[in-house]
Amino acid sequence: MDMFMTAEFWIAVGQIIMIDILLGGDNAVVIALACRKLPARQRTQGILWGTAGAIVLRVVLIFFALTLLKISFLKLVGAALLIWIGIKLLLPEDEDEH
Repeated sequence: MDMFMTAEFWIAVGQIIMIDILLGGDNAVVIALACRKLPARQRTQGILWGTAGAIVLRVVLIFFALTLLKISFLKLVGAALLIWIGIKLLLPEDEDEH
């Protein structure tokens, strides 16, 4: 619980959140496509609420991810799964499995 009180923790969380928001440009495209046929007033509200919802959801999910990364050996399990997926992608496919 003491880690939540340090400045380094909150700086790291802030950096992760800002990077995530900056790289989330695909959200803007999806929101724009969803709101394109709405009347002007509803379009503005849809864009504002959609953007706010996307940002809040990202922040909440980042906190969950940070909490999960504190679990012992979770990074090791994740690395093993990524290696397994990489090996499966590199192996030739059987063409009879259709």
